[in-house]
Amino acid sequence: MILFLAQYGQMSVGTYRKILIEARNVAGNESALAMRLRKSEREVVNWLLGNEPIPVAVFVQALDIVIKNQKRHVQNTARFLRRMRRRLSA
Repeated sequence: MILFLAQYGQMSVGTYRKILIEARNVAGNESALAMRLRKSEREVVNWLLGNEPIPVAVFVQALDIVIKNQKRHVQNTARFLRRMRRRLSA
């Protein structure tokens, strides 16, 4: 993934922050996100506030958190729809 970003140009700083904010929302709070990223809460807060640039490796970790959450959401929705279809056909 890092090679892909390097080859095809940088994403905007806003995109990095949006993904980090979404990862924070998935984690629940800044402290939980810091633990998942294995970084200090102070670093995470500085990145979220735009005080420090977000390292590419952290962006990739945050993106992974967001994608895994979306995958879980899709799986849960599919499971719910299957159950509803079974109810309607019974």
